[in-house]
Amino acid sequence: MDNDFVPGGTITMRIWRQDGWGHLVAAAAKGDTMKLAQLGVTEEYAGTSPYAKILGPEQKKEWVAHRAFVALFVASHRGHVNTVKFLLSHGADVHSKTPLGRTALHVAAIMGHYGN
Repeated sequence: MDNDFVPGGTITMRIWRQDGWGHLVAAAAKGDTMKLAQLGVTEEYAGTSPYAKILGPEQKKEWVAHRAFVALFVASHRGHVNTVKFLLSHGADVHSKTPLGRTALHVAAIMGHYGN
């Protein structure tokens, strides 16, 4: 069962401390939508981190999309429906996949989270 979902399991992640990744994952895990909105998960995000400042427009789009997917995946795992709705309404791609081909919907279903 390595690298696959286990119902009732937990996600173990290695998180870069650079660029606010730890704060992003923590906010998603708590369902803190207001905090996530300030951490580079929407296209409107100004990109105040040192890394975001050096990105070109296309690179910044990819950077935001990746951050939004990670937040979506973690929030889906934890069952934070309002946070998931926020991320999807601000451009998070519901079709994005992990390297093993899993989506946020997969993890929500495995964990038994059913939104309204």
